[in-house]
Amino acid sequence: MKLPKSFTTVTPLSKAIALSMFIIFPIFAFFLGMYYQQSIDTNIPPKVVVEYKMLRPNISPTPSTMVTVTRIQTCTSNNDCPDGYFCTRSGPIMYNPKTKALPPMTCHKSGTVVPL
Repeated sequence: MKLPKSFTTVTPLSKAIALSMFIIFPIFAFFLGMYYQQSIDTNIPPKVVVEYKMLRPNISPTPSTMVTVTRIQTCTSNNDCPDGYFCTRSGPIMYNPKTKALPPMTCHKSGTVVPL
């Protein structure tokens, strides 16, 4: 079936109607979706929110122990170190090819991190 030319001609009015539908329908669908989501959310019970409070340690304003600085003790094995210490190399361990020597081994307290 062939349509008359008056129904298939693009006019300024048909352009305006198409442009307004292109803008209005997505906005209308957005608000309709928000209304639908709101109706769904009213049927769901509210979620329980649990708050966790962190406890802070009680730190006295004056230090309770004094830190003593000990001199570095060189060693060759763990037997050369006092009790509670172990013997290892620390610092940047770089081999010197001219002297063919490594940095000296020192005593470090057990349970501490050895600087590299």
